[in-house]
Amino acid sequence: MLSVMATPAQADAGCQFQLGLRALHDLDAVAYVRFASVYRSFRDVHEFMRELEDLIAKRRAGSGGRQGRRGGKRRSA
Repeated sequence: MLSVMATPAQADAGCQFQLGLRALHDLDAVAYVRFASVYRSFRDVHEFMRELEDLIAKRRAGSGGRQGRRGGKRRSA
C-alpha cells in the first residue's frame, strides 16, 4: 500500500505495479505466485496461503476448473 506522503511518481509506479500484478494473475498463475512471493510483503505463511487459496478459487470459478496456461504440465527444456 502506498503512503499518504507518496510522490506522484511513486503513486504512478505503485498503480502500474498493481495493474501489472493483476494482468500477470490473469495470464499465468505460476508466474503470478512466483512474482508475488518476492515483491508483495506477506506477513507470514498463512497470508501467502490465503493468496494461493484465493487464486485457486478464482481459477476454478472462472474457468470451470481449467488450469492456467500451462495446463498443469511442465514444459521440456
